[in-house]
Parts: sequence; structure tokens; C-alpha cells
Amino acid sequence: HGLPGSALDPASNEVYLWHGLPASKVPLVAKAGLDGSMAKCRGVYGDGIYLTDQWCKALQYARGGKCSIRHNMCGEKWRCRCMGPKRALICRAAMGEAHYASR
Repeated sequence: HGLPGSALDPASNEVYLWHGLPASKVPLVAKAGLDGSMAKCRGVYGDGIYLTDQWCKALQYARGGKCSIRHNMCGEKWRCRCMGPKRALICRAAMGEAHYASR
């Protein structure tokens, strides 16, 4: 299964994952791609690019207008109530080889 015209590479363990982002950041990401140096979310796990297989989790970060998790214009933590479109990207991610710790 996948998107038309883009077969996933099983050798790289490729998967499709969601990335939610403020609508105002879409033009920047479209031009420069997802860049970890621009991630300033101060999230639970630190700065970085977060991807999820859960659509509802990506929607928590999909914000309208200039609203963002850090600059919460609507006052809502889990679901943006700001007017305007919300955005989430479907990303092709190479997961590589899994390492399983013995302890």
C-alpha cells in the first residue's frame, strides 16, 4: 500500500507518517523541507521533527493562522479553535534497522 507512483523501499524499512504543523509554516517547509534546526518546540523529548502514525496526534499540532503550540492564540492545548485551514503532511520516512536491546 502507498501513494500512487511512490513505492516504499522495504530494505530501508520505509513507512508513511504524519507531521502536524501550524498553517503559517507550510510555505517554509514546502520550500526548505523539514529541517530539525528550525524545530523550537521545546517538547517532552526536546527539539526535533516529530512524526506519528496517528492522525489525531498530528492534528494536535496542526494549527490555524499564527497559532502554534508555543504561541497558543486560541487558548486550546489539544485542538486549535482558530479560524482558517489546519495542515498536516504525509511524510515518507526511512526507519532503518531496528536494534533490540537484550536488557
